[in-house]
Amino acid sequence: MGVEAILFIIMGAVAIACAVMMLVSENAVHSVLFLIVNFVCVAFLYLMLEAPFLAMIQIAVYAGAIMVLFLFVVMLFGADQLPPGETVRRFRWLAPAGLVLALVFLFVTGISILGGQIDQQTPVVDQAKLRIVNAATIAAELPDSEQDPVFASIANRAFDVYVSGELLASDLE
Repeated sequence: MGVEAILFIIMGAVAIACAVMMLVSENAVHSVLFLIVNFVCVAFLYLMLEAPFLAMIQIAVYAGAIMVLFLFVVMLFGADQLPPGETVRRFRWLAPAGLVLALVFLFVTGISILGGQIDQQTPVVDQAKLRIVNAATIAAELPDSEQDPVFASIANRAFDVYVSGELLASDLE
């Protein structure tokens, strides 16, 4: 596991922790500040996924403009703190629900990792690829006088889709 993967996991965990703290915080101003940190973490995740435009929009629009508006409204209306035990009573169901979701997530992840190859291709898929390549090869080898323009365009388009799909699949591996 590389440094990027570890950093990605850490930032994801910080984003999730800030989202939970935003929900359970007794002070409305603290909730807004946790939301800002959450937005910054999400922007960082966008940067790690090589989406700098989304990261910039995340910071400028959400963490900048909307959070300033939220803070203004909270300060304007004078958000009061909840009584000390109120938060615990309101979110009593959150811990069991989070535990169940975490167990389901770990179960599904374990099955997908230990269960074998996820993207095994069936022989039907391999046969379809072979037919697409053969059709494009036949269309390319025929002289122009014998080519059916409709067949050639369909075969070339199918071949383009096949090649782009293979390139995309190789990028994902």
